[in-house]
Parts: sequence; structure tokens; C-alpha cells
Amino acid sequence: MRDPASFLLGRGLEGAFNRALSRYGDLPIPHDSPVVHAVGPDPDRLLLIGSGTVRGLGVTANELGLGGQLARRLSPLTGRGVDLEMGGATTLTVHQAADLIDG
Repeated sequence: MRDPASFLLGRGLEGAFNRALSRYGDLPIPHDSPVVHAVGPDPDRLLLIGSGTVRGLGVTANELGLGGQLARRLSPLTGRGVDLEMGGATTLTVHQAADLIDG
């Protein structure tokens, strides 16, 4: 069970974020494929599920966002390639996450 103070703080931050978006306009989101690649032999396949950051909120291409950064950082650490697929929504619930995994 969540702490009530954390819940209220989260709701407050979400409200402030949504007000800022309505005041200053929407942030860019990538319109390219939600799959990023890092070169290397025998690539690891990863699935990254989350909310705005995973969705790429604020960047124009997925290669520039969290997925691209993660793939490029993992490849030299493992010595293998990375095929990373991202599934995200602006606000993500448990039920939406289950649907993203099924898709």
C-alpha cells in the first residue's frame, strides 16, 4: 500500500506537469519506430515498458531518448548487440502495462 503523502505528492506533480503542458504546448514525441538497435554480435533482446520517459516525451527520435541511450550503454558492457523495444504511454497503469506486454 502506498503512503498517502507520496500519493498526494505524485498527484500534485502530475497536475503541475499537465498544467505546464496545456500552458506551453505539447512536448515533442518520437514518430519513428519504438525499436532501437546497438551493433554487436548475438544481440540481446530487451523490452522496456514505462510512462513518458520510455515513450520518448521531449525528444524527436527514439534513438535520442532513454531506449537509445540504454542500448548504446549496454552494448559495450556486455560485448553484445542490443535490440530494445519500447512500449509506453503518457500515464501508465498496471492494466495498460499488461496490454503493452501482450501486444
